[in-house]
Amino acid sequence: MVSTDSGAHKQKNETKLIECRKELDELAEKESIAIEALKELRSKYVQSVWNGVEAGFNVIDQDKLELGFMGAERISKKGWLSAGKTQQLITKWEQDMRDALNAIDAVPKKLAEVKRAQRKCATVLAGLNAAFEQAQNETASNNISMSTRKDLEKARQIYNESSILAQQPAHTIDWIVLCNQLANLEAAVEKVSKDAVRDKRIAGKIQDQDPDELLAKMKKMLDLCKGWSHAQ
Repeated sequence: MVSTDSGAHKQKNETKLIECRKELDELAEKESIAIEALKELRSKYVQSVWNGVEAGFNVIDQDKLELGFMGAERISKKGWLSAGKTQQLITKWEQDMRDALNAIDAVPKKLAEVKRAQRKCATVLAGLNAAFEQAQNETASNNISMSTRKDLEKARQIYNESSILAQQPAHTIDWIVLCNQLANLEAAVEKVSKDAVRDKRIAGKIQDQDPDELLAKMKKMLDLCKGWSHAQ
């Protein structure tokens, strides 16, 4: 006699197999979309952009997925006694399908990502030009520390290199890497501006300080540092 639980288990497997068959039928269409996206990536962008997603896409084995499904379907037809084994095969097949779909979806996602990065680079570069002018004005006085000036010079060098790179043929540029570099550059220029304000504030306090009092404080700090050094 077939138990109620076994019968329900078998019915659940059959429902799952119907869903699996649908996913398998839709796989070819998704692969076609990914192939077109990969063609565009290869034709318009540098290899470092698409190399990873191409490698993932190439290891997809549709025959293996088809055979895995057929195996689960065949075991399911043996009746309720095979329900447990069928479920195991379905679970394994579902994991394989998820891996395949992730590899397929990664291709159009990468294409969208690199297009987005390419557009953003032009916008960020334009904004950085104005940001550097502002930072240059903020660091023009004599009250700016040497470290702040060095940070500005370092950022400007990276900006010049990035600007030259962005003018190269589009298919030779890793736009994602460049976009991340420009984002870090934005943060660096913003820090220079903040540091310049800090330097001016410190310089203002020093100017208002009595020289003898300032010297006494400096000596006190040196004595404290020496004390910490000996204690260690």
